[in-house]
Amino acid sequence: MFKARELDLETLLEAIDRLDTVFAVYDKDHRLVFANESARRGWPKLYDGLARGLSQYDATRLEIASQFPNHSEDDIDQFTEYSVAIASSGKHGEIRAQTGRIYRTHHERLGEKGIVGIGVDLTDLKKHEHELSRLAEENFRLANIDELTGLSNRRHFLSRLDELCDPTHVDPKPFVLGLLDLDGFKLVNDVHGHPVGDALLKEAADRLRSAFCENCVIARLGGDEFGIIVPSEKTADIIETTATDICAVLGQPYELDGERLYVSASMGIASFPNVGQTRRQLMERADFALYHAKQNDKGRAIIFSAEHEIRIRRHASLELGIREADLERELYLDFQPILNAQSQIVTSFEALARWNSPTLGAVSPEHFIPIAEQSGLITKLSPILLRRALREAETWPETISLSINLSSLEVASMEHAQQLMRLIDQSSVNPRRVVFEITETAMMRESKNVLKVLEAFRKVGIRISLDDFGTGFSSLNHVAHMPLDAVKIDRTFLEGIETRRESASVLKTICDLCRSLGLTSVMEGVETPLQARMVKSAGIDFMQGYLFCRPISAGQVQKFLTAERLPEKVQSRQAKA
Repeated sequence: MFKARELDLETLLEAIDRLDTVFAVYDKDHRLVFANESARRGWPKLYDGLARGLSQYDATRLEIASQFPNHSEDDIDQFTEYSVAIASSGKHGEIRAQTGRIYRTHHERLGEKGIVGIGVDLTDLKKHEHELSRLAEENFRLANIDELTGLSNRRHFLSRLDELCDPTHVDPKPFVLGLLDLDGFKLVNDVHGHPVGDALLKEAADRLRSAFCENCVIARLGGDEFGIIVPSEKTADIIETTATDICAVLGQPYELDGERLYVSASMGIASFPNVGQTRRQLMERADFALYHAKQNDKGRAIIFSAEHEIRIRRHASLELGIREADLERELYLDFQPILNAQSQIVTSFEALARWNSPTLGAVSPEHFIPIAEQSGLITKLSPILLRRALREAETWPETISLSINLSSLEVASMEHAQQLMRLIDQSSVNPRRVVFEITETAMMRESKNVLKVLEAFRKVGIRISLDDFGTGFSSLNHVAHMPLDAVKIDRTFLEGIETRRESASVLKTICDLCRSLGLTSVMEGVETPLQARMVKSAGIDFMQGYLFCRPISAGQVQKFLTAERLPEKVQSRQAKA
């Protein structure tokens, strides 16, 4: 104790009385000797009762009954016993005062002289702690929860995946990773607007919550992509069947904004530790299985298999081959004619990419083009192919057009588009002789950017054709809003057309709708004279297929054109059709 000079008791008590801290002194029998203003204000019934000579228990009970008038007698008795117990010597506790403030209390015996009770006001500290806790929860929510759907976000999902794949685990538990896409969602956004698209995503998220158990992790990874982690020791067949059932649930109609909307769901699955032991391996394999599902079996779940592993190795080998290839030397083009359906006169040639690798041999475009697109290497291939195609087209008659495919990257990037337009400008080929064929998938990707690119193409005279129409989710209503010149109808519409009357009706309907929208129609995949006659009867403008010519080399095009212009050749084709 430090005391500079004599301090009278009254001055000391007055100073203590002004403290915010609760201060009370009892004699050795726990009778109240002194209580400062903070104590009396905080628990008036207690200290008034003690001052009147009531026992610690009775005075405390009086205070508690006053604070909690609606509590039962038993509850008040239990709370009283607790409060008296923490008022014992050496005990700590937290008590709320009548004023609503919270105090941390401590009672200490002063030898034989009595007991001192002290209560430190924690109210502001508690508020600060509560605010910090609220901010921590909010930060956690912002960092780990997707705001739109309330599911986990990508960051939290990947973090959880890392934890489950931690190689230090002594007994790692098996689980299944699923990556899921909503097929056709972009069309919903484009046609109905983002608010409706957001509502669809929220309902899809609710369906996923209902489909999975509580200890599963469900996340929105971005856009219409979802990730799922499911603890599981089930067989691959059961997992795949269950996941396909979930895809079916997500594929049920959505009643939104007064309309019934449809999307489907595809899922790729990879199991730990069977097909991958790290986050990267699992994500790559599940993503590969998802890609396989979207390409071959939309609306279903595909589990990664040994067959997929072989394809991944093949994919990696092809990607490496493209990266290391001398593309100027190894790439070349074949050409397939497109004919006027009525006159059977050749009007254009489609340029078809080919790759002959010195190490891999002849690689089908069905294999290397998708890999080039996925890896971004297509932007290296396309300028080479277009430059070569333009060089050939310069030798053709002015009446013959050049048709060439563009990837989704070219039509989503103005920079790439301008590079292609410069190549055309540098050639002697009139841009009006050039037709860029674009798939539905490419057109639906980044639709605002695509729209600007297509308008830029058409501004300089380049024509735009929608390739493989009917294989995706677009409709002619959607097509009407795009800057198009032609629609290339997928060959699947010819399946069974010789025997099924409805197939011919569908073809005619498409043709009529194209004509009403001012679009030219092109039928691909014509292989028999009967198909050609039915295509012509339906009113389709142009035809392409093996019936007329398989893809030929650049050197054969001139010979083909010369031969095709012979009167007897034209008459022969017309007779067949």
